[in-house]
Parts: sequence; C-alpha cells; structure tokens
Amino acid sequence: MGGHSKEGRLQTYVVVNPQSAGGATGRRWPEMSVMLEQGIGPFEYALTQYPGHATKLARLAIADGHKRIIAIGGDGTVNEVVNGMLDASGMLDVDTPANPAPDDLSLGMIDAGTGGDFAKNIGLPKGLDTQIEVLRAGQTRPMGLGLATFSGPADGLPTRRFFTVLCSAGISSAINGYVNAAPRLKRYGNSVAFAVAAVHTIFTYKNAPVKISIDGEPLLEGPILLCAACNGPLVGGGMKLAPEADVFADELGFMIGGDIKLAHRLGLFSRLYQGRHVGRRDVHSIKGSALVVEDMSDQKTLVDIDGDVIGTLPLTVEAVPKALHVCCPR
Repeated sequence: MGGHSKEGRLQTYVVVNPQSAGGATGRRWPEMSVMLEQGIGPFEYALTQYPGHATKLARLAIADGHKRIIAIGGDGTVNEVVNGMLDASGMLDVDTPANPAPDDLSLGMIDAGTGGDFAKNIGLPKGLDTQIEVLRAGQTRPMGLGLATFSGPADGLPTRRFFTVLCSAGISSAINGYVNAAPRLKRYGNSVAFAVAAVHTIFTYKNAPVKISIDGEPLLEGPILLCAACNGPLVGGGMKLAPEADVFADELGFMIGGDIKLAHRLGLFSRLYQGRHVGRRDVHSIKGSALVVEDMSDQKTLVDIDGDVIGTLPLTVEAVPKALHVCCPR
C-alpha cells in the first residue's frame, strides 16, 4: 500500500483522518485498510496529523499522478481533500478562473464523521461494506461545488475556498466560533458542545447589518440573522436550510434569515430540520449561481465553510457546476 515510484504510481490514494468518529477511525484503520484493499485493490495512503493536512496530502497526491483520492472521515475531511485536489490546478488562486477539474480525476469517500451531510447528499449508503462496494464499482457523477471568496483571518486579504456542503455567515458562524473558542466543551461530545453553543448564541447574537445581492440583483440591505449557501439539501448535521438544493445541479440554494429577533429565533431553529421555515416572511429561499454579501458595519461578521470558521465578510459565492467527479451510486 505504499513505496511506489511516480512512474509506477498506483491510481488510488487514500487520505485517512484518524481523529474522525471520535478517534475510532484511527483505532480501526488496520482492519479497515485490509477490507478496503480486498474491495478495490492496492492503494497508497496517509494519515492526517493536523488541521489542513488533508489538503496538503491531496494536493501532493494529484501532483504525483494519482487519479482517485478517497477521503476517510467526515465533511471537514472531504472539504480539505477537495480543496487539495482543485488547488493542484491552481484554482485556489483568486486570479484563476474557476473551472472543473480534469475528467480523469475523481473523489471517493468512506463516511466516518458525525454529521454525514455530504455522504447523504450524494446518496452514499450507510455501512463500511456497502461504501467499499460503491468504490469497487467505480461509478462516478460530476458534482457541483461552491466557491467562496472572503477576507482571510490573518491578513484580511481575499482568500478562496471550495465548499462541498455549506458556506454561511451570521449566527451559524458565531456558533461554530463559540465551540472553537471553548474546546473544553468538546469533552462532552460534539452534540452537547454545539447544543450549548447554540443556546448561548441564540440569546446573545446581534444581527449583522449587510447588503446582499443574488445573481447581480439586490436582495436586501439591513440586519440579518443568517445567510447560507447550500450545495445540497442537508447541511449542518441534517438541517434543511435549502431543501431544493442539489449537489448535482448547476445552482446553489441560498437561504437568508432576515432581522429575526430573539422571540422568534427558537421557533425558526425548530423548523430548520424539517425545512418548514420556507415561506416565512422573514426568510428568503432562492436558487442561484452567485451571492455577494457586504458588511455594513465594523462587526467583523464571521464566515464558516463546512463547519470551519475561516474568515470574515465581505463574501462572494459562486456555483461551479460539474466541478469534480465523485464516486457514488448512479
């Protein structure tokens, strides 16, 4: 499963996040690797060692001639791998046009995360055996991605990143930021950590004054609770922010929660998991190809992508249709 020269490079490279599933992936990897090799044949692999490592590993794997990258982990691992694959073509450079990856490159996944939104959105069945069978069959479909440009956290310069599931600004980013700033919460598990963070943030978050346009048309100017660009119907651990979004479509689903006050926030959040917020007067649900969000204050509104807080407004999002082939059931 390793040690090949570039000329004799195996087609498949596997990026494993050993910390996913609460560390169970790392403990099970010796067993999983045997099952995977029996299913798809020989491959090379590496275990991630720090946040962002999967991006570097995927970038190097593509540069070394690998054609299929399999991510073993959750939505965050998939996001890092996708960005590494596309960065190999220079598409994280803000001056490079966002074009699809070459047709001979493909992404595979074994879901070992907690939310599992990406796996569900591409129709990946549950269970290690069945997911290996999907990889063995080798059928792929071209999926769309979202491409976000935002202010980077270190220097404020324009920064790019692709997302596979969700890019959002507002209260959702503040919740993620609260969890990241209080790592002790994660000792009690992700569900408890995010529940505590959500309750705290719902009561304390100040709606952000912004200006929003979609596909070049002004939508609103004023305070908002949340702005989300969705690349599939399920995001954020099963919420249906944009129920009609489709990872295989050419557009993204946009959901904007307006100036929603505390008295109505709990009611809104209780509806998100069923998609019953669609149609509310204070919620905009629109499909489109481009979103621009400008900050109208010095609040430094946070932006998060696939669960990671990665910068601040201003934010530009564009749909990249058929950006990358993904291994999934037909």
